[in-house]
Amino acid sequence: SMAIHKGDADGLICGTYGTTQLHLHYIDQVLGKREGVNVYAAMNAVILPNRQLVMVDTHVNENPNARELAEITMLAAEEM
Repeated sequence: SMAIHKGDADGLICGTYGTTQLHLHYIDQVLGKREGVNVYAAMNAVILPNRQLVMVDTHVNENPNARELAEITMLAAEEM
């Protein structure tokens, strides 16, 4: 999170230790949400021999409502 904050990194890989909530706690403290954004979500990329897949919010929001899904989708499209 700090490397992103300082401009030394473009992305973050979490998961070797701890839970999603633990990681989000630290990300929230260092980076926070962008102005106007109300929800966190994660993007996961899978690189296969013949194609690449990007999945969004597979493990952050357990039961997102329609507004959250729309926001997550728009943010993911912008990132891609």
